[in-house]
This record gives sequence, structure tokens and C-alpha cells, in this order.
Amino acid sequence: MPEKITLGEIKDLIKEEKILPSDLFGVEALTGDPLVRGFVDTSLKELKGKLSGEYEGRKRVEKDVDKTKTEMEEKDEEIKKLKIESAKTKAADLFSTKVKERNLDKKQVKFIEAKRDGFEPEDPEALDKEVDKFMDSTLDEYKKTAEIFGHKAEPTKKEELKPGAEPGSEEEETEGDASHIPD
Repeated sequence: MPEKITLGEIKDLIKEEKILPSDLFGVEALTGDPLVRGFVDTSLKELKGKLSGEYEGRKRVEKDVDKTKTEMEEKDEEIKKLKIESAKTKAADLFSTKVKERNLDKKQVKFIEAKRDGFEPEDPEALDKEVDKFMDSTLDEYKKTAEIFGHKAEPTKKEELKPGAEPGSEEEETEGDASHIPD
């Protein structure tokens, strides 16, 4: 009669030969084993629980980030509006100063004052340039409007300068002034 091999001897032989259970049995047989199935199910539940908790945590963080981002955008928009309002207030003084510098007549001043409500500064940092640009375009509009109604718009002191000359420079000439001609 053949010799019977005990379970312990089989285990020892498998350990000595370094044989894996997957070398002896297929996937179906291994995963069908109730012990292996219970271990896999328990591991999957633990992994799902960890992933679910991490997912929920990330979801909360993203929600908070979105909320903070929205609040920051609202605050930035509010700050921008306040800066523009502040610039409008400063622009009122700038308009008065520019009107005096340019020696505008009463009609031109009234025209600019009527159009000033439409002035919206884009960059509060460059307010001076924007006021100049707005006044130049408004005075151009004034000239065109005056010509349409048959009035001659008188040039301002700034317009009487030669092209490229700065106010108060020696290139500024008046009629009959021949001081620039050598003797």
C-alpha cells in the first residue's frame, strides 16, 4: 500500500520548494475559497471606507476653496468699484485744474461739464492721462458740434502751439512777434 502523506508534510514540501498557491490552483479556486473571499471582501470594504472618507474630505475642501474664491472675487470687484469711485472724485478736481490750464472759454467748459458724467476711468493709477484724453476727445466733439450748428470754435491756447511745441516753450509764437528772427 502506498504511503500516505500528511497535511503537515505537504505544507513543509511547499515551503521548501517555494511553491506559491497560485502555482497549484487557478484564480477561480483561490477566490472561491471562503477564507480568501472573506479576506478580500474585508480589505475592499476597508479600502472603500478610506477612499470614501478621503473623497468626502477633498469634496469639503474644494467646496470651501470655491466659496473662498467666490468671496475673494466679490471683494476684488468691490475694491475695483471703490477705486473707480475714488478716481471719479479726484477727477472732478483734475477737470477744474485742466480747464484753467487750457484757458477754455465758457462754452467749452459747459460742454465738458455736460459730458463729464460719462467719464469712467479705466485705470485709477493713470487718472491724469485719462482726464486729458477725455477732455481732448470732448473738445474734438465740441468743435464738430459747433461746426454743425455754424459756429466757429475758437482754438484753445494748447491748440495754438506749433505741432511738437510744449506750452511755455520758445517755439510758442503770436502774430507780429519776430523775436526768433536773427538781426
